[in-house]
Amino acid sequence: MNERPHRIVLLILDGIGDQPYAELNELTPLEAALTPSLDAVAAAGANGFIYPLGPGRVPSSELAHFALFGYASEAFPGRSTLEAHAADIALEPDQVVMYAALRNVAERDGALYLGNWYREGEDDECRELLAGLVDFEHGGIGFVLRYLERGDSVLVLTGPASEHVTDTDPFFATGLPILAPRALDEATDPEQAAVTAVALGEFLRWSAPRLAAHPINHRRVLRGELPLNFLVTKWTGRNRRLRPFVELTGLAGATVASTSLYRGFATALGLRWYAAPNVEDAGADLDTKVTLALAALDDGAEFVHVHTKHVDEAGHTRDPRRKVAVIEQCDGPIGRLARELDHRTDTVLAVTADHGTPCGGRLIHSGDSVPLAVMGGSVRVDDVGTFGERAATRGSIGQLRAGDVLPLLQYFAGVARFRGARPTSADNLGEPRSVVPFRLSP
Repeated sequence: MNERPHRIVLLILDGIGDQPYAELNELTPLEAALTPSLDAVAAAGANGFIYPLGPGRVPSSELAHFALFGYASEAFPGRSTLEAHAADIALEPDQVVMYAALRNVAERDGALYLGNWYREGEDDECRELLAGLVDFEHGGIGFVLRYLERGDSVLVLTGPASEHVTDTDPFFATGLPILAPRALDEATDPEQAAVTAVALGEFLRWSAPRLAAHPINHRRVLRGELPLNFLVTKWTGRNRRLRPFVELTGLAGATVASTSLYRGFATALGLRWYAAPNVEDAGADLDTKVTLALAALDDGAEFVHVHTKHVDEAGHTRDPRRKVAVIEQCDGPIGRLARELDHRTDTVLAVTADHGTPCGGRLIHSGDSVPLAVMGGSVRVDDVGTFGERAATRGSIGQLRAGDVLPLLQYFAGVARFRGARPTSADNLGEPRSVVPFRLSP
């Protein structure tokens, strides 16, 4: 083992896991794809498989990533908080926020059901529709909308609000009506959670007739378009302080990504943000991100998270062959990254996913495992020679959850914390970045 600590690159191929399909001869898209570079990483390292939140538990990207970054689920601030950070929306410490979306709804049997979603070119109308929804308060709780894009906003709650309330947006639960806000059964502040749920319901009732009567919606109806006449909410969270990544892990971290969620993570965790442009071609997109990841290492980063969403988006098309093609487009840049890191000899490379995105079935993500391959550092090479869902189960790493990944990578990099000692007051994942020395003179 090299005595000099290694750095870590964690490459997330969002949504790469999947199921076998008849049109692919009972292979998964990853297994059917020609991926010499991914196979080379698997052959050069150790392999395993990850159930991000546990077997059968279907993860969101934000919850899986929070665990991959080494944080306990109890500390999660909510995706709405991360989206607010990404948009540079100033929040007070411990402020409660939600994510609000402007939608068309129609009443049926006394309940409300979603109609169309945002269409391109409607931002100006959406912004104007929401501009009049101000100065509402109920039970001491106020509601302030901060517009983002595509009909979506961050809904900032003022006053003694609770984050322990349900979504009103049925989200991807097809066929469900708009949901009544309720306090969570497990709320640690049940009385205030109930007050917040009531206040949210009153805000939505107050907003609905104002949206319906807005001149923009009158014009939409005259044009034969559906009115955007209701707000739905989800992802309630609290802007709680999180330990900076460098304190938790002892590593100076960076993230390379294109989407707002990961910029939000960068702000919340103190990761250096390398913004990659949105590139339509999957291979060109990842190639740009590989270049930025190498630049981050040159800038002194000791942990670099690299994310590409193209494979996930291909899964959402429900076309397995499309997903095969996108995976193959990503393979070349992965080879460039692996060769460069192998040449540098001081970096551990891990390739995995935050979740699977199935091309079939009802769910948008899957509860299946995703493969993990790790090369470099003190990795013990196993006899797995291909990168795939089933091949990974034969690897020496075995079965992990997302929260196990970073401690394992820190061990391979030579910066794991020895659990028989406690040099710092905080419970760190890795070697402490700094300690308090004892002095003879107090």
